[in-house]
Amino acid sequence: LWGTYLHGIFDADAFRRWFINRLRVRRGLGPLGRAGARYDLEPAFDRLADVVRHGLQMEAIYRIMGL
Repeated sequence: LWGTYLHGIFDADAFRRWFINRLRVRRGLGPLGRAGARYDLEPAFDRLADVVRHGLQMEAIYRIMGL
C-alpha cells in the first residue's frame, strides 16, 4: 500500500533496501546485502507509449480532442 500511496518512494535503492531490511529484522530474518538490481523506468514508459500509439488510431483521437 505504501508504494501506491507514496509514488516513487521505492525507486531509491538505498531507501528500498533499508525498508525491506527493517521488515526482515522484525520478522527474525537477517538483513540483505546491497541492492543488486538497478532499473530505469523511462525506457519502459517509452516502449509502452510506442505500443499504445501503434495500437490506436492516434489521428482520430487527436481529432476528437480537437488537436
